[in-house]
Amino acid sequence: MKKFVLLIFALCVGIICGILAWQLHINIQSDSSPESSLDSHHCVLNENGVCEVEYNNQTFQIQASPFPIVALKPTIWTLSNLNLNTPTINAKIYGINMDMGTTQIQFRKTPHNTYEAKVFLSACVLESMEYRLSLKGGS
Repeated sequence: MKKFVLLIFALCVGIICGILAWQLHINIQSDSSPESSLDSHHCVLNENGVCEVEYNNQTFQIQASPFPIVALKPTIWTLSNLNLNTPTINAKIYGINMDMGTTQIQFRKTPHNTYEAKVFLSACVLESMEYRLSLKGGS
């Protein structure tokens, strides 16, 4: 009987600690603005389907088609005005205001001297989800 009471007590303490940790996590998430984690290359691709980004004194464009971007639907992302001599550009997409894991994509060079990738963004319970695109030189 004594072990049963201790087990129930430990279970109740565990549940209370879990609820408190969950509430603390929610409060931390709601206090941190997604804008604060973005750097100077911030653009909202879903506002008009095209963003211009300046990096290393070079301006290039990111375009999404079809527009607007819908979760779990294929979208073609195009990078243009890049003066690179690589057949591919590796990229990662991270969720900013919710951890959605990492989506790895690869942009392939087209005959029109642009790079294209098919992207499927994950669905989220939040009304508006923000993502970060990180580009790295390809193979």
